[in-house]
Amino acid sequence: VYNDYAAQVRTIYLANRGLTLDVFHREDFGPILFSEKTDFLAEVRAHDRMTINLKLAGMSPDGRKWQIRHEVFRKDGTKAAEIQVLGAWFSLSKRK
Repeated sequence: VYNDYAAQVRTIYLANRGLTLDVFHREDFGPILFSEKTDFLAEVRAHDRMTINLKLAGMSPDGRKWQIRHEVFRKDGTKAAEIQVLGAWFSLSKRK
């Protein structure tokens, strides 16, 4: 569940900066994930409130590849998970 919510955070983050699904299709590019690693630190139960942040943890010199780090916090401030995502921008038509 943590990873699904983190994916939503990334989608909202991009959309808030003008990178919506419509833009991706029109401009023929989008994000692709190479890996997603999750360290589970504390339990979050169904219907618990949580906060998930997004931090750019690295980027290649040409901006094509990137690394994002998420931290998941319970309502009481306890860190529940850390998620590392490695990805890149991808041509939808060329499939690379």
